[in-house]
Amino acid sequence: MRWIFFIILFSVAVYAQDGQRETVTDFSGSYVAKGFRPGEEYTATPSYVIRCVIQRKGDYYIIRWYENNKLAYYGLGLHVSNVLSASYL
Repeated sequence: MRWIFFIILFSVAVYAQDGQRETVTDFSGSYVAKGFRPGEEYTATPSYVIRCVIQRKGDYYIIRWYENNKLAYYGLGLHVSNVLSASYL
C-alpha cells in the first residue's frame, strides 16, 4: 500500500513510502489527501479531503488538486530521489 503525505504552504512536498524502502520511479496516479487547514484544531475528522491527480510529462509532473469535484489547485512538480516537490496556484 502506498501512502502520500502533503505539506501545503507555498509549495508542496510529497513523499511516497511503500512497505519497503524502495526508490519511487514515477509518482503518476490518483491519490486522496486528508488534513487540516492552518490554524484549525486537530480532531479525529479531517477538515478537508482532496483528490490529487499526478501526471508525468517528461522531466516534470503536472499536478491537479480537486476539492468537492472542482479543480482547487494546479501545479508543476519535480521528482528528486523519493520526493516530489511542487509549486501550485
